[in-house]
Amino acid sequence: MDKNRKKQYLLLLFTAILLTAAAVIFILRDYMSRVDNRIYLTSTTNLREVYSQVNNKLSHIVNEQWDLLAMSEDYIDSNADAPETIVSFVDDWKLSWKFTDFYFINTAGEWCTPDGAAGTMSFGSAWGKLISKQEKVIVDADTQNQESFMLFAIPVDTGTYNGFSYDALAVSYSSDALNAALGVSAFRGQATCYITDLSGNIIFSDSPTKPIGKNLLNYLADAEFSHATYQKVQADWAANTFGQCSYLLNGEKYYLVYQPTDFSDWLLVSMIPADIIDSDMLIVQKTTTLMVGFTCVVILALAVIFMFMSYQQTISQKNQELFWRDIMSDIMLQNLDNVYIMIEVNQKQTVYVSPNVERVFGISHTSAHPLFAIQELELSPETLDFPIEDLMQMPNGGSRVMECQIRTPGASAPSLFQKSVFHILDGQNNLLIFEFSNRTHEQEIRADIEAALQAANTANQIKSAFLSNMSHDIRTPMNAIMGISSLLLHAAHNPAKTEEYARKIQSSSQYMLGIINDILDMSKIESGQTHLHPEPLNLSEQIEQIEMLIRPQAVQKKQTFSIYKDEILHESIEGDPTKLRQILVNILGNAVKYTPEGGSIDFHIRELPRTLHSYARYQFTIKDNGIGIEADFLEHIYEPFVRAEDSVTNKVSGTGLGMAITKSLVDMMGGAIQIDSTPGKGTCFDVFLEFRINEETMAGSKPDAPDSADASARLAGMKLLCAEDNALNAEILKSILELWHVSCDIYPNGKELCDAFASARPGDYDLILMDIQMPVMNGYEATRTIRNSSNPLGQTIPIIAMTANAFADDVQQSLDAGMNAHLSKPIDIDKLYQTLQTMFG
Repeated sequence: MDKNRKKQYLLLLFTAILLTAAAVIFILRDYMSRVDNRIYLTSTTNLREVYSQVNNKLSHIVNEQWDLLAMSEDYIDSNADAPETIVSFVDDWKLSWKFTDFYFINTAGEWCTPDGAAGTMSFGSAWGKLISKQEKVIVDADTQNQESFMLFAIPVDTGTYNGFSYDALAVSYSSDALNAALGVSAFRGQATCYITDLSGNIIFSDSPTKPIGKNLLNYLADAEFSHATYQKVQADWAANTFGQCSYLLNGEKYYLVYQPTDFSDWLLVSMIPADIIDSDMLIVQKTTTLMVGFTCVVILALAVIFMFMSYQQTISQKNQELFWRDIMSDIMLQNLDNVYIMIEVNQKQTVYVSPNVERVFGISHTSAHPLFAIQELELSPETLDFPIEDLMQMPNGGSRVMECQIRTPGASAPSLFQKSVFHILDGQNNLLIFEFSNRTHEQEIRADIEAALQAANTANQIKSAFLSNMSHDIRTPMNAIMGISSLLLHAAHNPAKTEEYARKIQSSSQYMLGIINDILDMSKIESGQTHLHPEPLNLSEQIEQIEMLIRPQAVQKKQTFSIYKDEILHESIEGDPTKLRQILVNILGNAVKYTPEGGSIDFHIRELPRTLHSYARYQFTIKDNGIGIEADFLEHIYEPFVRAEDSVTNKVSGTGLGMAITKSLVDMMGGAIQIDSTPGKGTCFDVFLEFRINEETMAGSKPDAPDSADASARLAGMKLLCAEDNALNAEILKSILELWHVSCDIYPNGKELCDAFASARPGDYDLILMDIQMPVMNGYEATRTIRNSSNPLGQTIPIIAMTANAFADDVQQSLDAGMNAHLSKPIDIDKLYQTLQTMFG
């Protein structure tokens, strides 16, 4: 080859390299820009979610303080003549809730504390709301003697304390105390949270030592903003609206998110250095950039290869064939499953076929027309293929890519292949290179990743919703229990108030226990630990028990609750009574919850024609005229933790587990459940269950219940041996037994109880109450030890399990260990009384 032509080739090769490098740089810059924007959106969204939770928590603290102030008003009024009692009450309350001080405030802005301190206080614009409009307020107040603090205040009827006339009650929190209550620890503690007014004045900071001045907008005035402007931030704050952006200040990049608070014309502002929140994503960005760069380098290398191939066209035919084989062999070493076919268009002949064509497609590499043979295996329509005439019109170095389905020999299903065609012109040589690359595995991986991502997103949404519901539903009764307990400590002199507070605590405790039971039931079902325990049962008796649970709820809401039994031929059946009641009570309970006052609920029980001789089929229909269920929610009604969201259902507390548990139990019993609902008109549930008929005649009648007075007299004087490792529970148990004139000896673990029983003589103890989970020796081990002991009383003395292990398999374990009965905690006093009556009856 002459020197001029050689120079032309080298110049062309150099030009191609430069163009490809320029394209790579352009692609990488565009990619980096897109990734930076995505990182910004992701980071600010995460920051917003975290501080939305802070906002919710702050709102909860505000409402909690107002509620507690309102509850304390009655107590202060009733003890106005006893200042030392109020001082003690406030000191106890201060230890529980960590506030700074308690204030009595009059209309002149004068204040005094329970311990006698006094002064004046500046409320600013909130004064009119508190005194004139009689509204609850939260302000950044200050006194003559203190620095700025957060004040929660409510208006009250005019009262007098220690000679001071007051019109409002308030508690204050210092910045440190409020910051500790919020407890924000996200982003490794590097995020900073502020509360400002609409002008940017800082009211609260979780990092008060940071030198930014008293106005946050003034601090940001010299910042360099992205995704917003300083003027836009000012306007958003003045309008009290949400916004987010990033800014550069003193050489460091920060993210800024601001949102209105739920309780005042204030803003919650959060800032965090970008390198803290972006650190993980920057690693991903760097790794992805390297991968993209490597791919571009590979493309550049291929371009160089193609140019080099053109340069070698003037070599002899034999050397040329060896050259192509060497190049294609190198490519095949990197792509072992890729098949390559090279065609010389002018001479209409195949000049190269990669040897793996026989392994991949079952076609001999010596075939005269391997490309046509592969096309015969393709399932894609011919209109999607590459006509040779069109390929010839491609410029030198041009390429086309398409996907096609090819059924390879012996495969049960077609595989996805990517077919690429490259056009190369070199003097008189006119070449088309076909590449077939199997992408089935990549497609499966991509589908799996997409499915996993969708599942993860769905699970995360469900988890977030569940945690939000649980946080609200558990905190609601817990707040009542804690607040009323504080008041109960100071109400011993007032029996009416004591009884009222005790009933409220009992009601809240029962509600919290229901939530915990739902969660535990769902956990047992999902882990496969729930089993059916069939036993003889009477259907009418089960319906009566269900009615006893539901009718009081319906009466409280002034609802009509009707029960109809149609054509019941078999009352005596075999099944799990607990699971049956749980299914029907869950559905009936929802009917009561979601039916307005004055509505109606109908409960139909009918026996259906039998399909098997020994089994009876039943249809349980529960119909109400309540709010109904939207069609889109019906598709998700059996999913755990999912609840309908609207202005009506949001007022009804619950875990979102009831229907998931119900469906799981119906499936476990081999039944079916159907729903028909119209929004605004009502809902109808049909449950279909099948039970074995109890062939034995249930003769006789139940014995009359023993007279409670006689039973109580029989309990008097009894002595029990008890195991309980919790001191408070032991004290409660002892107090309950003393109500019935029953004495007891209580030991903190099974080992000490067994040691005490070893020397027991006839008449020392009448019965044993046994806790299960205890140190040293648990209840099961202790029971087996007693039953196998040398003391003959161990074979006859009744032993009752009294434990927080409340599932059916826990009951069975107690019985297997040798116990006579099982009581679950929290202890139901009536059930304990009835069980002792039975044992001593």
